[in-house]
Amino acid sequence: MTEKINFSKLTPFADKYNIDQEVVQRVKIIAQLTKLREESNLTQKDLADKTGLTQAQISKIEKGKTNPNLETLLKIANFFKKEIKLV
Repeated sequence: MTEKINFSKLTPFADKYNIDQEVVQRVKIIAQLTKLREESNLTQKDLADKTGLTQAQISKIEKGKTNPNLETLLKIANFFKKEIKLV
């Protein structure tokens, strides 16, 4: 199960350590997409098969080991019929 992130503490932390807000937004999006996958009882492999990505890509995205581009995030969001909104 994915560890919960307290988003209310993420932005002040990012501000304190001068972390780009785009990075903060990506972390939030990835956490939400991971939660959707888990709540849908899908494995990473299931999601990969349905989005045209690989299981390794999904794993790296969820672990924060890669910086997915917007197109990749949209493939996942579109599968779940969700929009990505950058604020």
